[in-house]
Amino acid sequence: MNGDTGNPLASRADNAERALIGALLGDSKEKRMIFASLGMGECLSSHRLRVIYTTCLTILSEGREPDLVCLLDWLQDHGHLDEAGGAAFLASLVRDLASDAMIELYCRDVLRAYGRRQAQEALVEAEKKLVSGEHVSDVWTGLSQKISQFQQEEQPNGLKVLSASELISEEVPEVKWCVDGLIPSNGFGMIAGESGCGKTWLLLSLSIAVASGTPWLDSFATTEGNVLFIDEESGISLLKHRLLKLGEPEEMSSLPIYFATFEQLKMDTAQGKALLEATIKKTGARLVVIDSFVRIHDSDENSAGEMSRVTEALSRIARDLNCAIVIAHHARKKGLTLNEPGDRIRGTSEIKAALDVHLFVSREKGGAIKIRHDKARFGKTVDSLLVKLAEKEDGQLRFEAVKEAVAKVEEAKRTIMDQVAGVKQPVVRPVLQKTVCKEKEFSPRTFGNALGQLMKAGRLEESYVTERGEKGRVKTFKAYIAKAGSGNDGRPHGADFGRGG
Repeated sequence: MNGDTGNPLASRADNAERALIGALLGDSKEKRMIFASLGMGECLSSHRLRVIYTTCLTILSEGREPDLVCLLDWLQDHGHLDEAGGAAFLASLVRDLASDAMIELYCRDVLRAYGRRQAQEALVEAEKKLVSGEHVSDVWTGLSQKISQFQQEEQPNGLKVLSASELISEEVPEVKWCVDGLIPSNGFGMIAGESGCGKTWLLLSLSIAVASGTPWLDSFATTEGNVLFIDEESGISLLKHRLLKLGEPEEMSSLPIYFATFEQLKMDTAQGKALLEATIKKTGARLVVIDSFVRIHDSDENSAGEMSRVTEALSRIARDLNCAIVIAHHARKKGLTLNEPGDRIRGTSEIKAALDVHLFVSREKGGAIKIRHDKARFGKTVDSLLVKLAEKEDGQLRFEAVKEAVAKVEEAKRTIMDQVAGVKQPVVRPVLQKTVCKEKEFSPRTFGNALGQLMKAGRLEESYVTERGEKGRVKTFKAYIAKAGSGNDGRPHGADFGRGG
């Protein structure tokens, strides 16, 4: 029945057989499940696949793990390579291997097809017995037993379930972090934002922090490890320029960061998935950075079905290989509706649903990048950050990051000092607050925090001013004036980002 394309069930089983054998020859973590389900391989309809499978069993019995190289060597040494379909056929199986998530389903397909073949063989055998003169009741009894057995095998066992007590007693490992509180060590994350808002700069700084085991943005501890940076946007020249802007050549050269540039990786193909997995294993990467999402597939971003296949592949690889994957993606521009960070991710909502972490970045007035922690599947979201690239005397750049709330208070302090500097009379609080909050759109709370910090630092003098209102009522207000030598600090507020990213 192998190759019977007129039977969709048989055709599906044939594909499942190929995918399972491919998984045995690849690096699947579910090889034991395949061996347990397929037994001695009699359920396989293809002779070539049975030869390959039984050879894998032989290799396993010798205490070795079966893979493509080991299988080729054994088949060549024993003269069975042609019987197994040849080297090209074996290589094609590895390209079409099943993902670990699909192996159980494929095993069921193969066993179900095997049961149907057994039932058909039982019918042919019963017909032969009747022709030979065997009693009808005896033939029917034997046939009924085989059909009953087949029907029992066809009944699904249902979903795997845990009782409440089993769930509560289940030992759940603590979350391990690649970037503390932000990116799980085996999570799938995304940095999204409009073009030119600094995503590539942030991804490079993230790569350097993890590769060196230093805090990212001086704010988040990292777990040191190798980094794979897959670039489909910038190219070698621009990447090199930016990398050397962030560190000395000797320092950058010593970091375990591996770059793949314009390799046309496609995560909606079996070959692309296999290439990414092989490269992660080759480099030992604990963090994989991809720039950008739109470049690594040819699917429709607005199709939930097509996007789920891409995101599921990335999530599975992160889990199976225990590495964090962080990918850059473009955002929609602000409009009249859907302006929350999660809503602005370009494409179907399935993209955000698949993420373990989402960081949304935007360019603020003055050149700073605002980072909003929009989604955290594990843990809690952290406060928004404002990040600037400050240029040092040697021309290199360094990141300056501060919590947005802290940054606003600092800006409010500068604005307050601008208002009171040089005036001869104290400025009453209601007037000062109205002017400062209107100018920069600060909240009264931010204004109050800024004012309190300036008083505590001794940069303002507080007094009281009495004024008579329109109806003759007398009111007393607090008023403020700068102490001598306490004008605005005039500090530089960081460098702009230059080119795109």
